[in-house]
Amino acid sequence: MRRPIVSAVGVLATIVVLGASWWYLAPPQLGGKTSYAVTFGISMEPHFHHGDLVVLRRRSTYSVGEVVAYYSHDLRKNVLHRIIAIHDDRYTFKGDNNNFVDPEHPTAADLVGSEWMHVPRAGDWLGALHDPVDAAIAAGVAVLLLVLSGGGGAAHQRRRQGRAPRREDDERSKRRARPRPDASLGFTVAALGAGAVVAAAAIGACAFTEPLHRSLVWANLYVQHGAFGYSAPVQAGATYQRSPLASGEPVFVRLVHRLPVSFRYRLEATEPGRVAGTLAFDAVLRDDGGWRYAIPLAPARQFTGTAAVARGVLDLERLHQVIAAFEQETGEHNTLYHVSLNARVRVRGTVAARPLATTFTPSLALNLDQVRLTVAAGSGFRHAQGGAGTRVETTTLHAFGRTITVARARGIATLLGITGLVLAAVGGVLMLLGGRDAEVAAIRRRYEDWIVDVVPAERPDGAERRVASMDALARLAEQYDRLILHEHRDDGDAFLVEDGGIVFTYAVAAR
Repeated sequence: MRRPIVSAVGVLATIVVLGASWWYLAPPQLGGKTSYAVTFGISMEPHFHHGDLVVLRRRSTYSVGEVVAYYSHDLRKNVLHRIIAIHDDRYTFKGDNNNFVDPEHPTAADLVGSEWMHVPRAGDWLGALHDPVDAAIAAGVAVLLLVLSGGGGAAHQRRRQGRAPRREDDERSKRRARPRPDASLGFTVAALGAGAVVAAAAIGACAFTEPLHRSLVWANLYVQHGAFGYSAPVQAGATYQRSPLASGEPVFVRLVHRLPVSFRYRLEATEPGRVAGTLAFDAVLRDDGGWRYAIPLAPARQFTGTAAVARGVLDLERLHQVIAAFEQETGEHNTLYHVSLNARVRVRGTVAARPLATTFTPSLALNLDQVRLTVAAGSGFRHAQGGAGTRVETTTLHAFGRTITVARARGIATLLGITGLVLAAVGGVLMLLGGRDAEVAAIRRRYEDWIVDVVPAERPDGAERRVASMDALARLAEQYDRLILHEHRDDGDAFLVEDGGIVFTYAVAAR
């Protein structure tokens, strides 16, 4: 009567577990309300990081501030961002780490579900199962647990009443008599579990003491280059041997009245990026006493990409006219004035997936007197300015000539640890069950359909004939078509087969 009750309880417990699992974990494809998402990118940092697993639950209503996934018709995939506004059944989303609002405004029908559970790095662990080695390990563990638990899942057959099995039932009897796990198997399973736990501890000691990512200083994440230049057509002769004059040569104001000048900008990055900005180009005339006169050369111009050019014309006659007017108005006379060509570059964008906002203001210093315009000592045509940044690298471990990421090592350590604990628990249960009257329990499990418990009976000395093994007694029971009687005695247990007044006995001494 006990077994049907136990079976019914087991079936009921299975139904409850399966029902709860379906209610909380079933995806919409199976009629459930739970969806799963693995995060990519940095748009939701620091709330989520790349590779996190987010469990989503569908709701009837959503409110501002919730993290919700919606289907993007533009990107044709799900996007996980935070609701920042709701207007006329339209939702406005924004990534926590973004400086812009999502361009789409989905409706309630496009919403997949809100954040219900967050498991850091679990997405990477699940992704690791795409690797054949990890998949083989997981499959092997699953098969091992299935094999260990398979023995207890078979339904018990009804006992035969009044006789031992006949020869035509031999094959079925052998299948029922298949041995089940005993204490030795439990010890083996527990030893395997202990070994897995030790391995998990060794790997975890390395993996969980290291960060998942390292932030390294990138001395030259990007470099901005600028080059000034000037050139003008001249008549070849004693002053200029060739035309046009080149950058760096003195410009004699009696021969060159208008001087074309230029500035070329280029941004060089060690990693891909997308930038845009503005470039302005002007000149400043000044003296040593602090007087300044601004001369626009080219208005600020927007550009997209990593290169831009600005061009203008420096009117030397106009410069001398301004100088003459200054000296006449102030009564001050200088033999030398200074002209600086100035470029102002403002750049915004991303480099190596990092925001970039910088300014570059190089200049070229020139000296101007009544005769010529020359490059000032120490001034150069080419300029460069490096930009430092941080570079995030995935932390790796090195062992036995192989390299593995810390995230993957943590996943392996966790998997080994859980598997080891499960195996150790299963092995402990097997040892506990098998350690109590191990041999008697094993005999009863193997020959349960043949054994009948009886009260010990008094027999004269010499009435029992001992057999060497339980297998020999079972063969006698089969030969004489008899049941196996079991007596629990003070000195142990005895299994008997009676035939024609002869009692064959196999005794198990008490421990």
